[in-house]
Amino acid sequence: MQVLPEVDQLERKAFYANHNIGWTARPGHSSKPDGFKRAGKFKKASNMNYGLNISLKLEKFLAQLLQGGAEDTPDECVEDRALKMALQEVFEDSGNKFMPWSSNGKSLRMGEIILIVDSDTIVPEVRFQPKAALILFIKLPDRIASGMLHVKWASPPMLPLFNTNLVRPIGIGIKVPL
Repeated sequence: MQVLPEVDQLERKAFYANHNIGWTARPGHSSKPDGFKRAGKFKKASNMNYGLNISLKLEKFLAQLLQGGAEDTPDECVEDRALKMALQEVFEDSGNKFMPWSSNGKSLRMGEIILIVDSDTIVPEVRFQPKAALILFIKLPDRIASGMLHVKWASPPMLPLFNTNLVRPIGIGIKVPL
């Protein structure tokens, strides 16, 4: 989001806020010697890891705040306070050079589903594009299961099967036309 024109940034922020979607945005990759370097080989994985790092820091600070007896105020929930602390730590870890953007601490907590939307992803108001895919991560007691659900075949009968296969891999391959 940090590399988009301001009008597009505002549009996305409004969409996310209207749908209670938490989001993070790393600085744009730069080839300059002192510029931000996107770690890793794969763009989506790098974006995911950046967001997961913020989420894990949010959890760390949230635990500290709750242990200290912090409560929501009329102006701010405890999760948003923890998010601000997490963002500050990420900023300090970069040598105070690169401030991440983020919003909606409650929705950024490590949960059941993570949707990765890159700066070139089109998110229409009503539904996703036919060729879009959801990358799902389900937090289980012993691991984090992940998979890609293509919206093209994301019909209601397929969703329970997809989730079942993530939670309890059964070793049966299912060929689904894309």
